[in-house]
Amino acid sequence: MVRTFTLFLALVFLPTYVFSSEAKSPLRTITVQGVGTVQVKPDIANVRAGATTRDATTEAALSKNNAIMAKLHKLARDFGVEERDIQTSSFRVNPVYGKREHNRTRPIVGYEVSNAVSIKVRELSKLGRFLDTLARDGANRLSGISFGIGDSETHQNEARARAVKNAYSRAKTIAKAANIELGDILEIREGSISRPGPVPYPAARMMASESVPVAKGEMSITARLTIIYEID
Repeated sequence: MVRTFTLFLALVFLPTYVFSSEAKSPLRTITVQGVGTVQVKPDIANVRAGATTRDATTEAALSKNNAIMAKLHKLARDFGVEERDIQTSSFRVNPVYGKREHNRTRPIVGYEVSNAVSIKVRELSKLGRFLDTLARDGANRLSGISFGIGDSETHQNEARARAVKNAYSRAKTIAKAANIELGDILEIREGSISRPGPVPYPAARMMASESVPVAKGEMSITARLTIIYEID
């Protein structure tokens, strides 16, 4: 008996990988910083004022204080200040001590009530007259004023736009000096935005004359960013 064996050959096809001998060269870039600043005139003033009263009892001291503060609130409303723009900033009731005698505990001889509010004045044209009237008739304590900006977003955007232009100008100057050409913007990273805080105006200057000389000046908003350009 003759046995026949059939031999099957399996052909395995493996994918062929072609390795490039040329590695992609890294991008050539230039990184610059941009700074943009906008000068803005303040449009809001915050006035810090209040009343301090003393008397033998807390009830009497509080009653006197309430009368002064009620007058202060009315005066502010007469100048067009809305209730939402008047905010209590501090309120304290403290004992008043007399002199110590013969190593004894100092006696309480009365009570002091202090009430202070922050008044936001949005019409700066009225500020001088408001401070005059407030000092004469509306409060027995003025802590000073500070200036600010109500809505700074528009000014911040302007500062950002100036920062972009500043970065482009710097990049062009560097590229020209290095004899290269600027390409596309690859990345923009926003940095800090300096938002101006309140600028204080001392109470001593407020009381310098009857016609309170208020100088509000200007405030700076600065934007910083980083731009990466491709270069040819």
